Amino acid sequence: MMRSEQGFTLLETLVALVLFAVVSSSMTSAFITHVKFNTSMEVKTGAIAAAQQVLDDLRSQDPSLMGSSGSTTLTVSAGDREYEVDITLCEDLLTFCNTANIRQISLDIWYAGKKVYEVETVFTKLK
Repeated sequence: MMRSEQGFTLLETLVALVLFAVVSSSMTSAFITHVKFNTSMEVKTGAIAAAQQVLDDLRSQDPSLMGSSGSTTLTVSAGDREYEVDITLCEDLLTFCNTANIRQISLDIWYAGKKVYEVETVFTKLK
């Protein structure tokens, strides 16, 4: 008399579980890497927005009223994050700031104690 067996053996089940564990762990690793990359790009995008906001505010000022040198720090909100923006005027006094109508401006944008973006530009008075 022949017995009809249905289902999987214990060995087949264990092999399937091991394969599932290997695939799951590699997928989890890829997912975590993707989340970290996405978060760092969100922080950088916010830093760029903070820099643009500060530069737009400075652009509306007369360069001769900005001062000839120095630095200051502002806290700027961009999205749901707070950034520290270090503003430095006229690091190179002889090249860019030799008249009252030209100012060199450098911005360093920090988030969570780490510099995430920097930009440098020169403003001039057009009229």
